[in-house]
Amino acid sequence: MSDELAHAIFLDNLGSFIKPRKKQDTKSLPKSFKIFNHTIKVEYRDDLIDKISAYGLWVERDLTIYVDTTTPKTLIQHTLYHEIMHAMLDLTGHSELSQDERFVDCLGDCLSQVVSTLK
Repeated sequence: MSDELAHAIFLDNLGSFIKPRKKQDTKSLPKSFKIFNHTIKVEYRDDLIDKISAYGLWVERDLTIYVDTTTPKTLIQHTLYHEIMHAMLDLTGHSELSQDERFVDCLGDCLSQVVSTLK
């Protein structure tokens, strides 16, 4: 079973135990950034978990990252960095590495810590 399928099944089974979700404020979160000459848009939605059973999604053809806003702020930030890593790997020609969710998650966590501790 793939990591993505296992994650989707987990979310489906967990759904009945989760309290109704409240949309988080995204005013302080980035709306776009650049990789090479590409502007990557970041869109915040409150329906990703319900529609695709995912916290976030990178769509290369649209150069857009989608992040669900009905999770805690720390998970929104984690998801954003995870999807940024997908974008970086895909746009630098390393799509095969982008398929490894554990690798992407680890790099996303590292990037998040680096950015949050810059002095």
